[in-house]
Amino acid sequence: MDAWRSPDLEPEWDACSRGLDESLALADRVRTEGAHPEGFEGLIGLIGDLLAPLDPFERAAARLRELGG
Repeated sequence: MDAWRSPDLEPEWDACSRGLDESLALADRVRTEGAHPEGFEGLIGLIGDLLAPLDPFERAAARLRELGG
């Protein structure tokens, strides 16, 4: 992420960084606490929970395109 960090993108960069931290923390909890999802619906829910914090990357990509990057 350091390659696209700039003052013009700092809010987006911060949001992405926080999202990565949140998603990685959840993945670590799932791994270490052994909380396995039950059934397909549980797995889909877990995947959604892991991906949701990464939504800021979509906004960051749009902002980068706006800036001509």
